[in-house]
Amino acid sequence: MASEAKNIDHIAVQRINRWHYPVALSLIFLLIATALTVWLASTSSGAHASFRLLDLITAGQIKAIHIGGSFMDKLQIGQLTVTTPEEKITITNLKLDWRPWALADRLLRIDRLHIGTLLIQTSRQTAKPLRQLPSSLLLPFDVMLDRCDIDTISIQQAYQKLVTAEDLELSWRFEKTAHVFRLQRAQMTQLGNIHTDSHLKACLHLQASTPFSIQSDIQLQGTHKGWHLEATGHLGGVLSDIKTQMVVRLGQQQEQTQLSAQVQLQVLTPQIISAGELNAEQLDLSKINQDWPTTQMAVQIALSKKKKENFQSTMH
Repeated sequence: MASEAKNIDHIAVQRINRWHYPVALSLIFLLIATALTVWLASTSSGAHASFRLLDLITAGQIKAIHIGGSFMDKLQIGQLTVTTPEEKITITNLKLDWRPWALADRLLRIDRLHIGTLLIQTSRQTAKPLRQLPSSLLLPFDVMLDRCDIDTISIQQAYQKLVTAEDLELSWRFEKTAHVFRLQRAQMTQLGNIHTDSHLKACLHLQASTPFSIQSDIQLQGTHKGWHLEATGHLGGVLSDIKTQMVVRLGQQQEQTQLSAQVQLQVLTPQIISAGELNAEQLDLSKINQDWPTTQMAVQIALSKKKKENFQSTMH
């Protein structure tokens, strides 16, 4: 009887060991993984290691230097570079103040994002045509970016400056089915070869599902070659077929040139502008170029995509 009892105890111990060791190993692995995650997320050294790992995974396409803070608190990055075969994006002096715990409620909550300089460089000589729209712009979580400040943004194409702006403040909201972008202010200093001192404000509402309805309002005020400049614009429709309206006033109140334009944009076609109409009143060419004569003209130009020869203009 004693031997049978000993055998039963031995069998019971073996059965316990069969599940005891796997469970113990699983708990040890879980503790190590938890500790590693906490270290990566909540320490400055962990943030450094995360970006070094990202550098290795992307074969150097994403690089970050001068990292401070942590992902669970305020994060600072001296320089962040994202490189692709055709583009290079360089961000300096990035500061992120966010609430990571809000992700548990499926909310990306960013109180403030500061960027010193944002430089976008593309090697393409011409813009790459958009062949098709994405199937959806929905996100798996809501987004609340209360404030993003950018000291300077510059867009270059083949080493030629296209756009330069300073002192930008913007916000972004995404809730359920719609994106809302607001540009509270931006000081435009260069548009192509034109140097200007203008202040831009804009608001954009974009549905995240097809057909991607869009509504946007734009305001621009400033000076161009000593002349007062004021412009307002509106965009509406769907993303594949956008109707735009814009009014531009150039000059002083007494001798003001007014340009009004209506343009229909079809972004999925080689010739993006499908139809348009431009009207100008009291057009003074000297306000556009000081070497041109002083004029006072009325101009009307109509453009249609259906027939290339259907380009009509009348001047009087």
